[in-house]
Amino acid sequence: SEITSVIIEFGVTEIGESAFSGCSSLVMVSIPVGVDKIPNSTFYNCTSLESVNIPESVESIGDKAFSGCNSLEQISLPDSVISIGSYAFESCEKLVTVEIPDSVTSIGQGAFYLCTGLNSMVVPEGVKNVSDSMFSGCSSLESVTLPNGLVSIGNSAFESCEKLVTVEIPDSVTSIGQGAFYLCTGLN
Repeated sequence: SEITSVIIEFGVTEIGESAFSGCSSLVMVSIPVGVDKIPNSTFYNCTSLESVNIPESVESIGDKAFSGCNSLEQISLPDSVISIGSYAFESCEKLVTVEIPDSVTSIGQGAFYLCTGLNSMVVPEGVKNVSDSMFSGCSSLESVTLPNGLVSIGNSAFESCEKLVTVEIPDSVTSIGQGAFYLCTGLN
């Protein structure tokens, strides 16, 4: 039979890159306190993954860590997380809510690319840049709150977010990239 749940016992402090990549039957994972990062592609294309327990010890979510986890509906990141890698949640189509703590200061390119179920987002105060393609293709995104102190909005950052009706751009923004709001047909 295929593995549907994994409980990693206390004492494990490191998970290798792509450790569970392609485990298409995996539904639930519990990660113990002591693990400080979820490396690149750890749960890449775990298409049945619905639930992940991320402990307070995790400081970084790697590139493509949850990319293609299209059964994941919500994820809560602990206050210990500082960075979210590029394409970390790419194509998590059922992801409706993501709670990003104020501790996060860096969110990589395309982090929520093609998260077609995502309907709202609050970018934390410590984030200075909305990276290229960060929310591109988030066709259900209706509202986004950008922090004071934000400096730049990258290329194609909100491309094809057609349900986005209003975006309040803080006075601190000095750069808006090419196609940042391209095909945002709901904006007036």
